[in-house]
Amino acid sequence: MELLGFIFQDHQFLPNVRIGDQLKLVTKLKGEKDKAQHQAEVRSITEHLGIETSYAKYPRQTSGGGKQRAAVAHAFIGNPQLILADKPTASLDPDRDHEIAQLICKVAKSTNKSAIMVTHHRSILP
Repeated sequence: MELLGFIFQDHQFLPNVRIGDQLKLVTKLKGEKDKAQHQAEVRSITEHLGIETSYAKYPRQTSGGGKQRAAVAHAFIGNPQLILADKPTASLDPDRDHEIAQLICKVAKSTNKSAIMVTHHRSILP
């Protein structure tokens, strides 16, 4: 179990690696699991966040909101106790920023984790 998960202002994905492969890499780096377990963990979190279609795409093929949702998945993989979110909605339109903030809250509550979010948009806070 990890202590911290991070969600950055910019998604920080490698441009020439599929999103699903990047998420699988995180699971490999965070534990002693076999390939099937890595795949299952990534599939589970992408389904939970509604980004299954982003799994096989490159970041450039995904919307800004899709990339930020993938960044949320990235942060929650490895089961961290605390999520730190640095203005995770700064580059999104007003509808998407509220959606991402609510998503972080929803996932934190459903996984019994804590999240700290820095934002300039008070309207997105629950």
